[in-house]
Amino acid sequence: MARTETFHNMGFRLTYPDMFDHTIGQVSPMAFGDTGDGVYLMMFSYMAVSAEDIKAMAGKSESGELSEEDKLKIADAMGSILVVVGMKGEQSPEEIAKALKQKLLTAIA
Repeated sequence: MARTETFHNMGFRLTYPDMFDHTIGQVSPMAFGDTGDGVYLMMFSYMAVSAEDIKAMAGKSESGELSEEDKLKIADAMGSILVVVGMKGEQSPEEIAKALKQKLLTAIA
């Protein structure tokens, strides 16, 4: 049966297809919510590294922390697959475009 996650702070529900249970990677949702400018942003990233692989990487050190090299490997294996955006209040198309451009640039940086 398909797994469903609900992100209440964004009013968003995601149902993963059954075949997703057999993939090696993982989807990582990150909700930015409203940061005071009326833009609500939620980004889903796909990481082509399993949770078990990350645990094994962390287990290589006595502190259980990832090495800088492993952090870089994970970052290189990650990419955004979906961005959900919401706008609060009545804004013109120009205001929305400007706010979204700034928000997306800030989220990616």
